Amino acid sequence: MKKWLKRLWKTVVIGFVAILVFLGAGAIYEQVSVRKDLKSYTPSGKLYDVDGKRMHLYAGGQGDVTVVFASGWGTANPYVDFSPLYEKLAPHVKFAVYDRFGYGYSDTTDKKRDIDTITNEIHKVLQASGQKPPYLFVGHSLGSLETLRFAQKYLKIIVCLPV
Repeated sequence: MKKWLKRLWKTVVIGFVAILVFLGAGAIYEQVSVRKDLKSYTPSGKLYDVDGKRMHLYAGGQGDVTVVFASGWGTANPYVDFSPLYEKLAPHVKFAVYDRFGYGYSDTTDKKRDIDTITNEIHKVLQASGQKPPYLFVGHSLGSLETLRFAQKYLKIIVCLPV
């Protein structure tokens, strides 16, 4: 019976060490891959300082109105998702597509992710990038909450159109 317990204990310890080795190797691989990706993939727009972090905004087009695209939460790269829309709008209006912190090319942040914090960050990146009102916000999914809160805080006229 003692021999069997020793084998069991040895198997458990070896299994635990093997799991730790695999987890460590995976963590190292992840860090190396992230560094490599950061060198390989450059932002499509520009990175702007917002509260000491870099926030990505892609802008273009021409005109008097700036269409601001707010992606749904969980959209990894809004620049890509909205490209069919802003490419067609570019001859008529200016446009701006932002990556909230933690998405796309923007840095991650330890700040609270509540609606007022996110809305303030959007306002700051629009100012830092030189985007001027009037704004026409286009919100997808939960990004529409950001557009409503932005309008409440920063815009004088709110127009909601049914889709």
